[in-house]
Amino acid sequence: GLPGVAVGADPKLALVGLFRVCEVISRVVSLSLFQLAVRNEPIPGLEDYFPDGLGNKGSACVILLDFIILVFMIFYWQAFRRGNLKNLAYAFPSVISFMNPMLLDDNAFTVPAWAYFCLRVFELAGMVGIAWKLECFHPGQGRRDFHDGHPENNLVEVEGLLGEFKDDRILAFVAAGCTVVMLVLVLLIRCWMVDNVLLQNNHMFQSHAFSETEDILCEKLLDVDRSKNDGDREEEFCREFHDFAQGQIDSICHDVELVIEDFRNQQADRASG
Repeated sequence: GLPGVAVGADPKLALVGLFRVCEVISRVVSLSLFQLAVRNEPIPGLEDYFPDGLGNKGSACVILLDFIILVFMIFYWQAFRRGNLKNLAYAFPSVISFMNPMLLDDNAFTVPAWAYFCLRVFELAGMVGIAWKLECFHPGQGRRDFHDGHPENNLVEVEGLLGEFKDDRILAFVAAGCTVVMLVLVLLIRCWMVDNVLLQNNHMFQSHAFSETEDILCEKLLDVDRSKNDGDREEEFCREFHDFAQGQIDSICHDVELVIEDFRNQQADRASG
């Protein structure tokens, strides 16, 4: 695993926890509302081929399209740029949630945060636009919904959505509220709270062998491109990391020397006894 930046009762963890709750609720509820809005609505120009429009598969179509896009994005950032095909496994869970650690500065497992959340915003906007365009509500008896032949009863746009969500408005408010909180927390966390795990967690250098993802992050951290404007900052960062890693190695070597010396003393005591 990849150790985190914050541990214990760090307030950052509370914000990340709130963000994750809002992220999942926003995603699940928005998909459900989209399914309700486009259910059996005809698609303009395609009525002869799809008389029932997306039928009961609106959410499934969004999930499938999102999955395909994420596969290509993760392939580019992980497989093509880093040669790490294993991380393609994160494509499907990324349909629901951002799979990188929120407090990690670098892109560890999937795609950069800015790319993922730009996709989310465009996707939500597209879902709202499609629902706005396709929705046509036909008030009937009780909770039934049927064409009654009167144009004034064919409600569209705002009236249509309000009619469709008559019994589900609380879910629409929950989805909108969670989406707003999620986006605010994304900006807050990603702009002011992220850090580099490799310089934060001392224990990770001794706890286990680096995974392929950790190796890639380490190599990227040590790669200095002097042609960039921020080359001096990268070099300083690289030197800081090198000094830190060297300190960890020296500490381990010292501990090993103490163990060896203690072992020799025990052997000497036994021999003299």
